[in-house]
Amino acid sequence: MNIHVGIFSSKHKIAPSKFLDAFSNFVSLFEKSKFDESFQEEKTDVGQAYKASLSFAENEVKRVKPKKIRLKKSNPLSPTA
Repeated sequence: MNIHVGIFSSKHKIAPSKFLDAFSNFVSLFEKSKFDESFQEEKTDVGQAYKASLSFAENEVKRVKPKKIRLKKSNPLSPTA
């Protein structure tokens, strides 16, 4: 789940609809399994959905370079009388 949250919350990653659909499918099946955590070890629909969403996370999510921040040069302070 941490990988998915990291993608959703990042300003530097773009998730395609394939990933979002795969993750949504996994969450739905995981809920229907009453949150059975054995999906990682067994070949179930939940396990296959999990592996599909991980595959999309690793192969389809695009990373975007952060924009450089340009600082404006400030005018030197003028002496006050």
